Amino acid sequence: MTIHEAAAFCGVAVGTMSKLETACGDVKLSSILTVCSMLGIAITLEAR
Repeated sequence: MTIHEAAAFCGVAVGTMSKLETACGDVKLSSILTVCSMLGIAITLEAR
């Protein structure tokens, strides 16, 4: 899957997907959660 295909599949901009892929830049938590959900990645948050 190309970055363009992944972005389209997840419903986010290619720039957002690029920032997630390279761990560079500012990305909204909602975008991260959307991408993870669409790609079948579960995230668990715990209080310290």
